[in-house]
Amino acid sequence: MYQLESYTNIKHEIKPLIEQHYQEIALNKDKIKLNPDWKEYVRLDQLGALRCYTARKDGELIGYFVVIVSKSLHYMDHLFANNDVIFLAKGHRKGLTGYKLLKFATEQLESEGVSLMMVNTKIHQPFDKILERLGYNNIERVYSKCFKAHLRAARDGLVGSAKALANLPTTLQKLDAAADALCEPDIPPVPKRDWLTTAVAALGLAVALGALWLASV
Repeated sequence: MYQLESYTNIKHEIKPLIEQHYQEIALNKDKIKLNPDWKEYVRLDQLGALRCYTARKDGELIGYFVVIVSKSLHYMDHLFANNDVIFLAKGHRKGLTGYKLLKFATEQLESEGVSLMMVNTKIHQPFDKILERLGYNNIERVYSKCFKAHLRAARDGLVGSAKALANLPTTLQKLDAAADALCEPDIPPVPKRDWLTTAVAALGLAVALGALWLASV
């Protein structure tokens, strides 16, 4: 059974399939972890921009084709539809289930006045023949590059450490001042630190951390 459903009605059912989808299809899983912005899906649904086409067998959700419909930024007289995710659970991929789901969604979008439908496929998991059978054309290539997010995070951490070290003399001065204010008159004041020595040490550590960062890039 193929139908257009509200995101609100399927949000709990779709989560296990989303996890399966991620494990099977996603790239760069060592750096980019699955963490859907469910609130944004709700917002898009409330705006009327979200389309959730589903495939069910005996009431069970076995597949989905989620599309975002909006006016084109370049052609404001037209509605464009861009697929967000498409997935069919293993064990249900034989036969015409995938074809029928896409066909149903395509016909629905055309009937509501969409001018152009865009569908992305993964090179390692293509379904080009189904799309071509439905009249879709291969019109562009998409390239991606995963940046070294872990190195960037390490760099940001080093920057934060360097800033903290740069402020260390001021922080220690404030602590000494607070300690002196708490001392009784007959108690010797806390010995003052050598601020120049502290500053030089902090600068040296910051330089060393920076060198480690450059070596890791």
